[in-house]
Amino acid sequence: MARKSSGARKGRAVSALVRAEDAAEEEILETPALSSAAADASDVESDDEDVDAEAEAEIERRLVAEAQAEADSAKRESKGVYNKEALLALVKDWDAKPLPWVETLDTCTVSLELESVHDDLKREVAFYNNTLAMVRVAKNRLKKEGVAYKRPDDYFAEMLKSDAHMAKVKDKLIYEQKKITAVEERKKSQAHRKVA
Repeated sequence: MARKSSGARKGRAVSALVRAEDAAEEEILETPALSSAAADASDVESDDEDVDAEAEAEIERRLVAEAQAEADSAKRESKGVYNKEALLALVKDWDAKPLPWVETLDTCTVSLELESVHDDLKREVAFYNNTLAMVRVAKNRLKKEGVAYKRPDDYFAEMLKSDAHMAKVKDKLIYEQKKITAVEERKKSQAHRKVA
């Protein structure tokens, strides 16, 4: 198996750390493990040389495939941070299918006007007041459309956890509470003994 090597890269220390994306194929092949495998292969019979050459070729293919996979994943990740075309396509898709108001509950009609956006307290109060106003608007609109927004008085919400599990949780809480009271009582009795 013939190897390409440049004079500048040969003089470079083997221990220098290089990112897989930046490493050339020659640098990957000149790792100590591969170099020693090639040196050992020259000392063995021709049959062993063929086996070693195949193993070395397999290692080379794996290293190149790993480097390529890392480069591809880095490209995908960096592209996913802000993909303007995909976002615009989603907006067009949303605009193409108008949904009924009940599905979106979009009630934001008043824009916030703040004197200073850096005043945290005033900004939070403005958010709170705006939210309350929009909830009132939404409730009135739901009443007009005849959509129920409150649960009935006899509503029974099923829990995901079984009654047996909740009984165990309750027993554990009671046990911990008894343990805490027992420790407090012991501390009180020890304090009384010290005084007496």
